Amino acid sequence: MLTEGMSTDVFDDRALMRSADEEAARGQYKDAYNLLGRGSWRGAAEDQDLRYRRGRYAYEVAHERLDEFRDSASPKLTLIKAGCWLARSEAYLSSAAEGADGATRRKAEDDIERTKQEQDRFRELCDEFGENLFLSRSEKLNDD
Repeated sequence: MLTEGMSTDVFDDRALMRSADEEAARGQYKDAYNLLGRGSWRGAAEDQDLRYRRGRYAYEVAHERLDEFRDSASPKLTLIKAGCWLARSEAYLSSAAEGADGATRRKAEDDIERTKQEQDRFRELCDEFGENLFLSRSEKLNDD
């Protein structure tokens, strides 16, 4: 039964989040992330939970890839993809934090900090692996 002012999209999103949580509980973070991509995405505050969860799941995908990249068939590609997942994570978490209330905002900001620490780890692994995926400060300035 719908409450006044609530659309069926809200209930569909809640079911989608439950399904995504089930995938995540099985360690299937990429599947959980992709499930949430089917949300109604109204572009409003109601989307904060969807954005937050996508950010968390993207972080978990990146973390797994960083842990396993050396054993993958294509370590360089796996490392690059981990960096992409970290960027997604930060973007979704930052978006979820905007306009959020105190506790929700702090939770998102804590996860953003954890994502940034994982980005530092990513950069260290790139250096260790011999991949220069980043422009130096002087290279950035010369491009401007």
